[in-house]
Amino acid sequence: MTHRLYYTDSYLTCFTARVVERLTWDGHPAVILDRTAFYPTSGGQPSDRGHLSGVPVLGAEVREPDGAVVHILAAPLPDDEVTGEIDWPRRFDHMQQHTGQHLLSAACEQLLDADTVSFHLGAEVSTIDLNVPRLSRQALEEVEDRVNGVIWEDRPVRAYFVRPEDVATLPLRRPPQVEGPIRLVEVAGDEGGRPFDLNPCGGTHVARTGEIGLLKVLRLDYRGQETRVEFVCGGRALRDYRLKNGVLQNLAVCRRRRRRPGGRRGRCGSGWWRWRRRGWRRRRCRWDRCGWPGRWRRTGTPPTCGRWPRRSPPIRARSRWSLRSEGSGSTSAWPVRRESPPTRRPSCGPLPNRWGAKAVGRPALPRGVPPPPRAGGWRRY
Repeated sequence: MTHRLYYTDSYLTCFTARVVERLTWDGHPAVILDRTAFYPTSGGQPSDRGHLSGVPVLGAEVREPDGAVVHILAAPLPDDEVTGEIDWPRRFDHMQQHTGQHLLSAACEQLLDADTVSFHLGAEVSTIDLNVPRLSRQALEEVEDRVNGVIWEDRPVRAYFVRPEDVATLPLRRPPQVEGPIRLVEVAGDEGGRPFDLNPCGGTHVARTGEIGLLKVLRLDYRGQETRVEFVCGGRALRDYRLKNGVLQNLAVCRRRRRRPGGRRGRCGSGWWRWRRRGWRRRRCRWDRCGWPGRWRRTGTPPTCGRWPRRSPPIRARSRWSLRSEGSGSTSAWPVRRESPPTRRPSCGPLPNRWGAKAVGRPALPRGVPPPPRAGGWRRY
């Protein structure tokens, strides 16, 4: 059986050991050491990662018959005497989440009378399942405040072994499920009072609650007669807040600049919406709804609906069109396109249009050039 060094010191990151057995585990080379600081996958907590004499350790598992810790390697070990090194950021993250779970479960039992059925420490978030069908948001906020209050008081956390006959005299949150010496994790309570939490556990934990930093409940998931609580602690809570704050700032900038959340500038960010709001629809009615620009281009016949635009034609349109002498040599008030053949300009006679009205034949007018003012002045719309 492997001697587990993390039972007495969760902060141990380097150790030396000797290989006692070589084997294959799920197609990978693996070894069993006489002692180890690698935590194996158990109790809802993932295993540690690191190196053994420079060879990456992919994970650690417990062999059920004898309880030996199997170290799964990326390549075979050349020597029997090895030096182990733990991936400390991963270990400390697991320590924060696991101790935070103990505090959250204890607070739920004290304030809500809800027992923890299971616990899972994931790669991004952690979850606990409570044996209650529903939880109000207000009640959960009280639990959250209670847990963070204990964290900020920086209470000591102690792990120690007791004999099985002494368990009956201790105020445990739940009974142990193993035989032999039992490892307990105790979170100190108020001065002179009972512990805030005392629970059998074989995982890695911080030495003081202040190292957790913060606990934040993210959401609730109702699963029949149980409620799943999703939470993050420590560095995960900081990353979650940083991510959500960045999303809110990005949305605020998109709102001010009329950008799409994806960052690509669309119609709402190009000023088109301002042009539309400032009367483009009214101008469009006077120019396009009556249909006379297209009719001028096709037949050279001006409209008779009288919906003329107020604004002057664009400079580009003026450069392509000019006034032309008609009849007795005087300058006509109707501009004519220079390259337009005379056959395209009906001189007289009514022409039916698509609205069923009669239009008097006149020389072609360019798109965007207004006709001469009428006797009554411009029409107001």
